[in-house]
Amino acid sequence: MIPSTQRRKREEEGFSLIELLVVVVILGILASIGISTFGDAADKAKYNTAKTNMATFKTCLEKFKLDVGRYPETTEGLESLVVDPGEPGWAGPYYSSTKMQDPWGRDFLYRYPAEESPFGYDLLCLGRDGEEGGDDPLDADILSWEL
Repeated sequence: MIPSTQRRKREEEGFSLIELLVVVVILGILASIGISTFGDAADKAKYNTAKTNMATFKTCLEKFKLDVGRYPETTEGLESLVVDPGEPGWAGPYYSSTKMQDPWGRDFLYRYPAEESPFGYDLLCLGRDGEEGGDDPLDADILSWEL
């Protein structure tokens, strides 16, 4: 027969099933909080990248206007910053990449003449949701005339 002190020691060793389940649930909650925080950080980085790209496009559009005497037409689009549209004075390429998409893989919206901007052209990024407007700050449109 096992003495009572040894029996009590064996019963106290290890974890019960309830204790293990509580630990697993707590770890799951912590992991979900970490994943949601990381997801927001990635979206914020994409949003800021889109703003930076638009500021670069603004500079390139101004160089195009100085050389050609006008902004690219809507039909020419931002591609005319990379590919010669056949205009006299074009001294491009003004932009170093042929990729003209926002960080979410959608084209930037460009219109000339402008419908909203006081600068002569409209340049927009529709944000994370890809739709005009947006309730969440990361879904809001990025407008070149507000940068």
